[in-house]
Amino acid sequence: MSTQLSAEWPSQVRAAFEKNFAGGVEVGAAVSVWQDGVEALSLCGGWRDAARTQPWEPETLVLIWSATKGLASACVLHALERAGVPLEARVAEFWPEFGQCGKESLTVGQVLSHRAGLSALDDRDLSLLDHEAVARAIERQTPAWNDAGHGYGPRTFGYVADEMVRRLADGTPLGAIPIPGWSGPRLKEVSLAIDPSGTLYLGDWDQGAVRRLRPDGSELRRHTENDERRKREKMQ
Repeated sequence: MSTQLSAEWPSQVRAAFEKNFAGGVEVGAAVSVWQDGVEALSLCGGWRDAARTQPWEPETLVLIWSATKGLASACVLHALERAGVPLEARVAEFWPEFGQCGKESLTVGQVLSHRAGLSALDDRDLSLLDHEAVARAIERQTPAWNDAGHGYGPRTFGYVADEMVRRLADGTPLGAIPIPGWSGPRLKEVSLAIDPSGTLYLGDWDQGAVRRLRPDGSELRRHTENDERRKREKMQ
């Protein structure tokens, strides 16, 4: 169903967008508004680097944060379909090590709907960049509840989804599994993995600045480690 908008809405959105820059809220940003399958408004402005030497362009790539979980879930569903495994299957059926410490009966559906009691890592000393260590820690972890409770897992979800895909798709990681139909202008630049040979621009979630990711991933590593350190300090 199409929603009727006032004729003034483009100018109102543009004014709000420009106000953020004038007020020092934004360093670099973009906004795209689509209606009925057509892009009705596209704005970008500011800078994509902390030194403010490289302008933000329409093609500048950014993190989409938790929206990634929807794409990750689609990858898991596709892997399930190809493997002939139903959504109601127990995760331990194809990931045996997961089936311990009270997780023996957890289903794929419970995991994907944030009802598995794995909303956070118990081991706070792990680096989120150590994929293997995090996956093994999740295997050893006891769920935070054993009923129908719900708890969003901002940092654990991706590891569980990735490990399920690897077990279902002969070791293929989440970011490499092909998804039929993922094409067209809206999805052609969406990626669940970082290509070391290319260039990617990541937002600095401390200062709102955007910095170029080095090919070795060092910029991402520094930001991630700083983020983990701040979270540990808040818990103390």
